[in-house]
Parts: sequence; C-alpha cells; structure tokens
Amino acid sequence: MIIIIKFTLDFVLNGSRNGLIIASAINLVVLTQFLDFVLLCRSYFSILNKQIKLFASDHQYHRNIKNIIHVGFTPVNHTYDKHFIAYIGIPSNAEEYYIKIIRETHRFLYSLHGDINSFYSLQLLCSVSSSIISIISVLYCFALFSISGLNLYYQHFWINIINTVFVASYNFIKLLIIVYVCTSTSDEVSSTSGLVHCILNEESIPAGVHNELHLFSNQLMHQKIVFTACGFFNLDFTLISVVIGAVSTYMVILIQFQITS
Repeated sequence: MIIIIKFTLDFVLNGSRNGLIIASAINLVVLTQFLDFVLLCRSYFSILNKQIKLFASDHQYHRNIKNIIHVGFTPVNHTYDKHFIAYIGIPSNAEEYYIKIIRETHRFLYSLHGDINSFYSLQLLCSVSSSIISIISVLYCFALFSISGLNLYYQHFWINIINTVFVASYNFIKLLIIVYVCTSTSDEVSSTSGLVHCILNEESIPAGVHNELHLFSNQLMHQKIVFTACGFFNLDFTLISVVIGAVSTYMVILIQFQITS
C-alpha cells in the first residue's frame, strides 16, 4: 500500500507516467489476490452446503462418513488433523460428529473471511475511490472537450473517444467484478442458514443431531459474511447504484459550473 501511494504521489507531483503505471499494476495484482482468496472461500462454503444437502437427502452417509471426513475436509497436515479431531471430540453418534465437523469448519472459514477483509480493507477503499475519481475525471474531460466545440478541429477526436470509453469501462468493470465476487460469496454463505433450518424442521432427526443443528443455527445467526471497505460501505450491488448516482451528480454539477463560467 505504501508503494502504491509513493508512485501515485510521484505521478501527481512530478508527472511521472511510470509511477502511475507501476501503481496501477501493483493495485491490480493486490486486487487479484483478494479476489482469489474470496473465490477460494466461496468454494469452501459451497462444499459445506453440498455436504449439508447430502446429509438432508442421502441417508447413506452412515457408511460414507469416514470418506467424507477425510476427503471432504482434508487438513493441511496430519499433525493438524490430530489436533483438529482432538479439539472437536468424537461423539458416539456419527451423525452428531458429522454436523459438528461442518459447524466447526464453517466457524473457521468465517474467521478466515474476517482476516481477509481486514487485510485488504484499506486497499479496497483506495481502489474503489480511485475508480470513481477516474470515471468522473475522464467523463468530465470528454464532456468539457465536446462542449467547447474543439472536437471539430481536433484531429485525434476519435482516439479521445476510445480512450474515454476504455478508461471508464475498465474502472466500472473492475468495480463490477469486485462487487459480484463479494456478493456471490455472501449469498453462498446465506444459503447455509436455510439448509440448516430445513433439516431442523424434520421430525425424524435424533435429539443429539437436533442439538448440534440448533447450535449451528445460532452460530449462523451471529456470523454474517459481509465484505466492507474499512467499514465505509459494503461491497454489494448497492455500491454500483451509489457509484452511478455519484458520477451522474458530479457530472451535472461540473458541467453546469463550466457552462456558467
């Protein structure tokens, strides 16, 4: 983050294009890392949801419980495997153990989400802010250029149009990708609660499994997956509407000032 700020200031103060290019490249790499981590978390939450669906629909898990535990939730190393199983404790009922594995894995993924969000939060705030500023700047420059009437005499007019469309589209698509990945991950996690409650509504569930599912339900109630940019705004589709409204408002104000002056 410090390196990005350094090269950005170098561009603003000294007009160095190399500084802007390097800062943009580093920002893109960091955003790619963030999206990779979020997509990885989403895939793990999807695996959990599939295991819950398997628990609800297929009663053959009694025979497959060992395969599910060691294949579906394989830890990084065997040492961690021993500590993980020792920490959870193996109850006499395999169904309770199955739900407990899912519940504890969900809790671990939730804490991982918090670490990812806090680590990249400042970078996300700066990236989203810079994208909004870039969109407003290029659109305002193009509008100013068009209103002034210089486009009739400017030989690179179409190049200017292409540059404006490319910069605005790039920044908008970047925002759209960030919002889509974060929203799809949040939706995947939100669907877990509905799956758990569907199982809780069944009357044939044993008392021990029902208690584990009830604990899991309470855990889901207090663990909401939401990605934010330093707490200033949530990274969901409402951000897109806010960006469109902000760009439109600032464009109208800036153009009115230009016309009156």
